[in-house]
Amino acid sequence: MKIAKFFNLSAAMAMVGIAAMFINLPTALAGPGKHSMAVKTHTEEAVKHGKMGHAEELATHAGEALKHAKAMKDSAGDGHYDSLVSALESAVKQGNEGNAAVATEHANMALKHINDLAGHDEMGHGSHKDHDDMGAAPHKH
Repeated sequence: MKIAKFFNLSAAMAMVGIAAMFINLPTALAGPGKHSMAVKTHTEEAVKHGKMGHAEELATHAGEALKHAKAMKDSAGDGHYDSLVSALESAVKQGNEGNAAVATEHANMALKHINDLAGHDEMGHGSHKDHDDMGAAPHKH
């Protein structure tokens, strides 16, 4: 009887491990571009929770977005993501301190940076400064 329980437990643990591998597999295979959707989704969730006064949940989502934003920054190899990372760090800090309103402001700023970066990537520009120097009208999002 003890052997059967051991094998059932082992089989269950193996199944959990396999399931976890398949859940993480798409993320692992997606490459550097996988992070942009995660950043936006988690930042939007952070803002949503912040508007409801849920500072802890905001901090959790902003923290997840921050992980992906840092990975995007590392893969880009430049400083174009500094403002995004900074806004998310501030959102996490303020959320962890229970300041939902201030954290929400920072999360909203991060969302603006995400949209700005996405607009610049679509246009093939390397930075906000490059776009501003061209005299182009601001993007409407």
